[in-house]
Amino acid sequence: METVFQKSQKGSEEVATRVHGLSARLRRCLILIDGKRSLADLKTVLSSDNVDQMLVELIEAGLIEGNIPIAVLQPEPAPTPTLSPLREPAADASPATEFDSPATLTPAAPALRRALSLQERRFRGVRIVQDVLGPMGEEIAVKIERCQDDVALNALLEKAYGYIKELSSKSAAEKFRGDVRLPPY
Repeated sequence: METVFQKSQKGSEEVATRVHGLSARLRRCLILIDGKRSLADLKTVLSSDNVDQMLVELIEAGLIEGNIPIAVLQPEPAPTPTLSPLREPAADASPATEFDSPATLTPAAPALRRALSLQERRFRGVRIVQDVLGPMGEEIAVKIERCQDDVALNALLEKAYGYIKELSSKSAAEKFRGDVRLPPY
C-alpha cells in the first residue's frame, strides 16, 4: 500500500489564508499534498533530504493526514561512535608502556555526495535562497534560476553563500554550500 497524504481542514485553510504562518518550505510541501501523490512522489518533487521531517511537522500541526504512523517518518538516530578496543599489553610490558595506545573514537565515514546536474544545482540554490533569505533573496534567486553555465552558476552561488552567511548564520551557509555542491575556496 502506497503512503498518500491529504490536507486536513486546517491544512486547506492554511493554503487559502496563510493564517498559521508556515515557512516557505513547509508551505510548498503542504501545497503539493493533494491526496493523490505518494510519499515517493513527494520526495521526488521536493528533492529534499528532509521531506520526512517536513511531513512530521505538518502532521503534528494538524495540517495533513496520512495512512502512515509518524514513527515511520522520523529518522533513525545517527549511529554513535564506537570505541576501539585497548591493545593487549605484551607479557613483558613495563607499566609505563602498557597503555601507550589509548582507546580512540572511530570517526564515522564521510557521506559520499553524488554530483548534481546544472538544473539540480539551480533548483536547490533557488529553493534554499528563498527558504533562508525570503524576499531579500529574490533578486539573486532569479539570477540563479536563469543561469545557463557552471562557471556563472558557481559565481552566483558563491554570492548567495555570502548573503546567507551574513544574513542568517555560518552553519546555514555551510549547509547551503554542501547542498548545491559549491566547491570550497
